[in-house]
Amino acid sequence: MTELIVHVPRITQRLIYAFDLVLGRLLGLKHNLVTDAGIAEQSAQPVLVYGDKPLGNHLFQKAAPLLFSREIHMQDLQPFALEDVKGYFRVSPRLGPCPFDPFAAAFLYRKPF
Repeated sequence: MTELIVHVPRITQRLIYAFDLVLGRLLGLKHNLVTDAGIAEQSAQPVLVYGDKPLGNHLFQKAAPLLFSREIHMQDLQPFALEDVKGYFRVSPRLGPCPFDPFAAAFLYRKPF
């Protein structure tokens, strides 16, 4: 099975949990979180860039700050209309395939297994 390389600016426990939940448990994808841009740029594997800015021509998802924070604090949730449901953690739709951060949303709304 092909491994997805996920380039992130920093690895935190929240980020590990959210990506393991979404990519690993829900989608069944092998993935590897990396902070070294060189690894992502030279990889023959598919690459997802998750952060503030794109890297090369790789698929890019703009990140909300939640998963990079190490502190617990109240989130200022601003719901927005996303077709017939509400979306949270809005990011610029021009900066990725999704107009919200699906990994931050999954972390926020996780349910125990």
